[in-house]
Amino acid sequence: MLILQLLGPRTMMYRNIIANHEAYLRRKLEEQQQAAELQQAIEMEGRWFIGLQLLDLGCRDHHLGSPMPLGQSQGQLLNPDKFLALLHQ
Repeated sequence: MLILQLLGPRTMMYRNIIANHEAYLRRKLEEQQQAAELQQAIEMEGRWFIGLQLLDLGCRDHHLGSPMPLGQSQGQLLNPDKFLALLHQ
């Protein structure tokens, strides 16, 4: 009978330890997933930005008839007005 009385609290203690560890692992997994999602969003934003730069470069080449190095026209890397105008054509 004494063994059963001692086993009960010890079992509860181990269950609490396991539950806390599982909660910790869940939080770590969520943090890793959030970090991966953030990294993916940053990479997609970078691709979008580069795409705008390339589109702007193509617009300058097409409208001006002469190639310009990226970032040389009006001191800008890209011209959002030209990009928006192309979208609405």
